[in-house]
Amino acid sequence: MGAPVDVIGADHQDPYGRYYLRDVPGAFDVVTLGAAATGPVGDTVTVRVGLRNDGPGVPDGTISGGHAGFFAFVPPAGTVVANWPTDCWPMGGDDGFEGPVTWYCTKPGGIFAAGEAFLVDFDLRIDGPLGAPGEVRIPYAYPRADDDPTDDSAPVTIS
Repeated sequence: MGAPVDVIGADHQDPYGRYYLRDVPGAFDVVTLGAAATGPVGDTVTVRVGLRNDGPGVPDGTISGGHAGFFAFVPPAGTVVANWPTDCWPMGGDDGFEGPVTWYCTKPGGIFAAGEAFLVDFDLRIDGPLGAPGEVRIPYAYPRADDDPTDDSAPVTIS
């Protein structure tokens, strides 16, 4: 859980009465959630990956019309994504971008309540040989950097 929140004063409020938590220590701790699965070459396994808001702040994209939670998922080496969630899209690999295919996933809705988790399932076909683990990570600080960046990435392993 995040550290205690500083006092939120008028200096964090805009002329229209909205509060911005960008400069308030203790406002956020969004944690990435990795996964592990086991299977032989040729099998398809499901991994559930995502984010959890450990609070106490509540990311809110309703003012800007944006999203409240967003993560990137890189599948482990030796696997291919066989099925993916509707709120996720790929970039990289054959698209002309360097590096492995990265899947970007956005949490539906504009609010990410404290204590809430946003998890999605990816079906991975194990083509082998298995290599480097995959990763779930927060690709950029939105709506601001959280207070514990050490938990902003987590491994995804297949054995």
